[in-house]
Amino acid sequence: MSQMEVHGAHKFEELDMHAEAWDRLSSVAPQRSPVLSHAWVRSYLEHLLKPGLKWFCLFAYEDQELVGVLPVIFHPKQSALYGGKRYHAPSDQDVWTGDMLVANGRELETATALFDGFARREPAHAVLRLGKLPPESPSFRVMQDGFGGCRILKEPNGYGSFLNINGSHKAYLASLSSNFRSNLKKAGKRLNRLGRNDVVFLRNEDITEEHIQQFFDLEASGWKGRSGSAILSSKRHTGFFTSLIRRLRARGMLECHFLKVDGKLIAGHLAVRTQSKLMLWKIAYDEEHARYAPGNMLLERLMHKVHEEGVTDEIDLITDHPWHSNWGAQKRPYQDLIISAPRLVPYLGNLASLKANVSLRQLRERVKKSPKLSAVAYRVRDLVRGAGS
Repeated sequence: MSQMEVHGAHKFEELDMHAEAWDRLSSVAPQRSPVLSHAWVRSYLEHLLKPGLKWFCLFAYEDQELVGVLPVIFHPKQSALYGGKRYHAPSDQDVWTGDMLVANGRELETATALFDGFARREPAHAVLRLGKLPPESPSFRVMQDGFGGCRILKEPNGYGSFLNINGSHKAYLASLSSNFRSNLKKAGKRLNRLGRNDVVFLRNEDITEEHIQQFFDLEASGWKGRSGSAILSSKRHTGFFTSLIRRLRARGMLECHFLKVDGKLIAGHLAVRTQSKLMLWKIAYDEEHARYAPGNMLLERLMHKVHEEGVTDEIDLITDHPWHSNWGAQKRPYQDLIISAPRLVPYLGNLASLKANVSLRQLRERVKKSPKLSAVAYRVRDLVRGAGS
């Protein structure tokens, strides 16, 4: 077996040299996550990298075949608490899984080569954090305590949810609660009385700029627009989504699902396909038609379609909302993997940070369960936002 070669990149044009091989590797990796692709990481670094942060990316090749990718973001200044610099794979609300990519069957060798390359490049590192990893991430298998002489810590980081697709659509509907099935039927009848229903499923080159703008406008018309979290609420996010959509469409990964009544768009999905897995990336509906449950109606039509076609084995809902349980969704736990440098100060700093985060999560849960505390928290948030505007 030939020795792996690790190459670095810190310019966009250098990233683009690996684009096709990178996207191909991400499509067959165990995570099956499009956020680990060149399309996603490149768009994120271009539009959403926070001021003051820097990035680089490592690529592992074996016999001229790309077998591993590790994108890294860091602050150039050292942290006194951690005794060195802090590094992390891209991971936030727009890139919810920050992980390395490694080829199947070569996980340990590839991860070792990437981490050795990282340690040589950044000898002053104190911590490398891989964020919100799903259970199927190979990083858990290869990065046990002592990997590369480092200490490995794990931190729970919430849940996602997903729908397993198997069997017939009829059997799937029968597995849902009778009350929810009844509500779906009632909403469907109301929608039929409202006007002509059209459901449109579009993929890749069939998706025009007009379709994308229609979805953006629909999302901005509701609560996301009022709260400032819609795509169109931020120039940076508009640029990110526009660039990413263009790249996903070119790679054959993009889908749009629309529900219209008499030609008016009342619900929509932006979705991304990775082989047999479909990720519902963004959802939106017209709040003026809320009594017709347009979001549920569109999802029910999608479920019927994927059961009939038989090419999808999972719909990834990404987050974990209470309404997901109505559809029989299963929970997927996420964890952060914290790779602490083999020195005492970084390890103690990471341990203290982990315990502080646990306490913060417990406090958040207490606030959520108390209406009075929740009201105070929202009031403080609004005051802070008002002071910063």
